[in-house]
Amino acid sequence: MNSGYKSAAIAAEAKPLPQPLAGRKAAILVADNFQIHEAYYPYFRLKEAGMDVFFIGDEAPKIYHDYHGEPLVSDLAIEVALEQEFDFIHCPGGFAPMKLRADSRMLQLTRKHVEAGKLLSAICHAGSFLVALEVLNGRRATCYHTLKDDLVNAGAVYIDRAPVIDGNLITAREPRDLPPFMEAVVAWFEAGGETAAKIPRSNRMEDRTIGILLEPRYQAQQVWYPYYRFQSEGAAVQLIGGKKGDVCHSRISQLEAQCDLSPGKALERDFDALLVPGDWAADKMRVNRPFLDLVRRHLESGRLLVSVAEGHSVLISTGVLAGRKIAGSAEMKWDLANCGAEPVDRPVVADRNLITARDTTDLPELLRWVLGYLERA
Repeated sequence: MNSGYKSAAIAAEAKPLPQPLAGRKAAILVADNFQIHEAYYPYFRLKEAGMDVFFIGDEAPKIYHDYHGEPLVSDLAIEVALEQEFDFIHCPGGFAPMKLRADSRMLQLTRKHVEAGKLLSAICHAGSFLVALEVLNGRRATCYHTLKDDLVNAGAVYIDRAPVIDGNLITAREPRDLPPFMEAVVAWFEAGGETAAKIPRSNRMEDRTIGILLEPRYQAQQVWYPYYRFQSEGAAVQLIGGKKGDVCHSRISQLEAQCDLSPGKALERDFDALLVPGDWAADKMRVNRPFLDLVRRHLESGRLLVSVAEGHSVLISTGVLAGRKIAGSAEMKWDLANCGAEPVDRPVVADRNLITARDTTDLPELLRWVLGYLERA
């Protein structure tokens, strides 16, 4: 672990990571029963890199749900998307690809895109969408293992690893592949095509340990986007809550997350950064003394503390916000002001070793600041 932290004065000057894909445009194809990580992680990762990203559905705006009920709202209807050009198209997995492949308009948009030499990615069960596209003959690709025969029958050279890069096609097997999968996508644009396959995965945070606080009814994206994003930089990530092995479920989709250690045990360790997510989980954390002790000790030691949305309520109960500027949502401005903080209506606010964000939509900007801070610390 890195113990050489910069002083508060220097840390306050930390800047966010650059956005190398600014000016580019991406489409993510969606239908009901999509896989939550495989849709949302690419969405946030691409926005963090500067891309304009659009969820494309059969209609828009329309609410779609993953197979546990997590909502997603489409940005563009396929009929509108057909009239536009995209630099990148991504197809998530789940059972949504079976519906997408039955929509000739989705196939038309994507086939034209691929034939123009532009980048297409697919993960997990999205292999079935690639089969219907008829672009696999002689190409190296991967997918969830149950679809292996379908890819092989479509002429693909199946490879059981991820990511697999073959020209303008990048594929992966399942959610755990997301960190290297999306770094390959970003590298494809930065390095120019398949050269991305030769770029080693970033391990600039391999000496870092990040803790994410966890309780039942957590907000799915606020936990899982940072979880995978930190892993993509080589960091060790631990979920802190309950007892080791306890399972917490997200509020809407009941998405499982397993605790790595209790807050009491976490007090015996040092972390390079702690992240406090929001939603109803924060309401439980703020009355849990070990959580409060952990947050207070961590912030007072000069290490990085990160909070999102209702996660700020944990900081209020910890009593550490007096004189601090906080990125606060409109509904929390009274509580923040009453504890001595200065709420600021910006997506992200960095105040010395405390970085805060208003809500889930601010996650891409938040991770730019957090990773930029850790890169300089």
